[in-house]
Amino acid sequence: MSGFLGVLRNGAMIAAVAGGAGSVAYVLRAGHPPSLLLIALFVGWVFSPFAGLIAANIVSTRGSVVTQTTLHAVTLILAVLSLIIYATMACGSQG
Repeated sequence: MSGFLGVLRNGAMIAAVAGGAGSVAYVLRAGHPPSLLLIALFVGWVFSPFAGLIAANIVSTRGSVVTQTTLHAVTLILAVLSLIIYATMACGSQG
């Protein structure tokens, strides 16, 4: 694995975990569902795309360099955009 691709992959993995955790935290901050079942469903709904991205990043080591680079870049972009959107919605719903 080349140096740049390795850095991009590590950044994508960190961004996916941080994006998932941050998105779940913002969803929980925005409102408290009345039951633990709903909380668990919300957490699963919000974190599952990030779990899929993490799994895809792990499996992508067998793909071409172009495929890996695209996947890592998309992971970084989606993690950042998700955090921005969830933060805006969570802070906006408090006011």
